[in-house]
Amino acid sequence: MIAALAAAMPAVTGLLTATGVLVVFGLFAAFGYVLFDARNLAWREAGQSASNIARALDQEIARNVELYHLSLQAVRDGLRTPGVAELSPALRNLVLFDRAATARYLGSLLVLDAAGNIVIDSASPIPRKGNFSDRDYFRFHRDNPDPGLHISHPFQSRLERDYSFGLSLRLSNPDGSFAGIVIGTMRLALFHEMFGDISLGPHGAITLVMTDGTILMRQPFHYEDVGRNIAASHAGGDDLAHRLAVARSGLFEGTAVVDGITRLFAYSQVADYPLIVHVGFCVEDIFAGWEQKALTLGLMALALCAATVALVFLFRHELGARLHAEARLQEVNRELAKLARTDALTGLGNRLHFDQAAESEWNRAMRGQSSIAMLMLDADWFKAYNDRYGHPEGDRVLRALGACISECLRRAGDLGARYGGEEFAVLLPATDAAGALQVADKIHQALQQCAIEHAGSPIGRVTVSIGAAVAAPDFIHGGDVAGLLAQADQALYRAKQNGRNRTVLFQEAAVPGLALPI
Repeated sequence: MIAALAAAMPAVTGLLTATGVLVVFGLFAAFGYVLFDARNLAWREAGQSASNIARALDQEIARNVELYHLSLQAVRDGLRTPGVAELSPALRNLVLFDRAATARYLGSLLVLDAAGNIVIDSASPIPRKGNFSDRDYFRFHRDNPDPGLHISHPFQSRLERDYSFGLSLRLSNPDGSFAGIVIGTMRLALFHEMFGDISLGPHGAITLVMTDGTILMRQPFHYEDVGRNIAASHAGGDDLAHRLAVARSGLFEGTAVVDGITRLFAYSQVADYPLIVHVGFCVEDIFAGWEQKALTLGLMALALCAATVALVFLFRHELGARLHAEARLQEVNRELAKLARTDALTGLGNRLHFDQAAESEWNRAMRGQSSIAMLMLDADWFKAYNDRYGHPEGDRVLRALGACISECLRRAGDLGARYGGEEFAVLLPATDAAGALQVADKIHQALQQCAIEHAGSPIGRVTVSIGAAVAAPDFIHGGDVAGLLAQADQALYRAKQNGRNRTVLFQEAAVPGLALPI
């Protein structure tokens, strides 16, 4: 029965896993659809709100401009009426202006002659002194016979000293030649107040811009934005000109050149005037509420999916308890086998493991006619270190030395082991004398970088002495592992005799070998 269950276990667990995966994907798909639909709804609602605000502002601005346009036309028509020019200044102003310039945000209505001088002033029967021949609106009418309304770029009024823009009509002589203009100013404070009453979130923006990309007013308001040209921006003149060619109003997403914020913009042209209203909701603000909803629904989805996964694993655990126990037993056996080969303090191999590996590599070298090298290492003045710093610190030194040995052994067949006490051994298959000395040098350098203080050493830090021995192919056939190990041990003894902190290569003539600088 147990064998049959074990045989059927992979199929059962596979079915449970597949079912759990399908349920999880189904839940995520359902929640994903809900979130996607909610996101689209937030986008559509923001677009609709922006469009409604843009249309409302378009109509309100158009109404104000139209009223002023009618006032300008009334002045022009009045000047054409016989006898008006002969009236007294006070009566003439009453006839021409009829309180047209008394609104809160409307500046004076002026009549300028062909030289740009004020000849009639709605603010006073006696015209104020001023010449405006340098203004762009004056030059436009002087050079253009078009009698239609002209809306100027924003400027700081010389008479009222605030920011305005001009609405003007051309005056022509009976022969069609230029006779001057009638000009009225509309204070930009009107739009500042109009836009300020509308809430578009913390990063929303409303912009009244001319078709050539010149900003008349923007909320949030900064003086430096007035008159700025944004024709090169996503919300500017060039792009907008193409949009206006297709539709007088619409929606688009873009990054404003003024502040670098990406918004969903609704735009609408103000009647037939060269004015466009932009209403922009910040994309991050649009999705702020949706993100909160997404977080809530996401947590719910994760909770449901976690519950589903937990149930699947619970069933798998119950059905596979015996197989898990067997797998755990095998793992314990592997751990025990590893512990039997590993030194608990340093994590290197122990002496038993080293002796077995050395015997195996010796036989392999004999078959392959290759060399084999051994290093024997001993921590210098280690007893003095233990006596001064204590055994726990001594263990730390041994762990550090073990780490240095592991760091310097890169090949799969290389093996480092703690041979006993503060003595270590390194097995280097297929390695000649130069390779063995190179590894020893790396160990010296690695330990030097550790810079472990040792006041009982004349060097002032923990060092190591290394004895190296290499068995060439001809020696292997006449010797054994024990002989190679004895040679490395003799070389280690010579390294200690020669002053420690050095490597000595075993040679029959007992030549000292490589010595590292202290």
